[in-house]
Amino acid sequence: MVKKILILLLIVFLSGCSGINKQNSTSQEYTYQAYYTAIQENSKYVAGSNFFDISAEMSELPDGNYLYYVFIDNPNIAMFNIKAMVMENNYTLSSNDGIVLPTVGIFDNTSVNMVPFQINTDLGFQKGIVLSGEASSDNVILDLIVTWDNRDKSKSFREFYQLELNMEGFSFVDTVSQANNEGA
Repeated sequence: MVKKILILLLIVFLSGCSGINKQNSTSQEYTYQAYYTAIQENSKYVAGSNFFDISAEMSELPDGNYLYYVFIDNPNIAMFNIKAMVMENNYTLSSNDGIVLPTVGIFDNTSVNMVPFQINTDLGFQKGIVLSGEASSDNVILDLIVTWDNRDKSKSFREFYQLELNMEGFSFVDTVSQANNEGA
């Protein structure tokens, strides 16, 4: 009788854990889709951030494809619960192509944080983050969204960037300043 009760409790416990994982997975998929949609619908990009440094580089692979890296580091303010996604060349999300866009903080089980002059990866404090992906061309347009909260989560931030990247380097597309200049 005791064995039957223990087995029943074990089954209930294990099924409860799988339900939690399924809810977490659904939440992550929803967040992923929301970030993708935000990038797709955005048309205003700033050239760099006042809150951290952004840089990018590209390298060629032996098979003729290219790897790109987007670096976000050197925070000027405390940034908590950082989430970021990069999308290449106006990619169209398809549920059956198996491609997952480069992300940070969306599918991670721990919070990603950057605080000036504080690095402790065990506590989730990073010096910087890297998003990387593979491209078939040596000239790409990368759309980037970065979000974060302040320490007590009373204020959230969201910034969009567009980078033109090739083997020689990168440059920002600045539609915000261009829009302001056109109206003057």
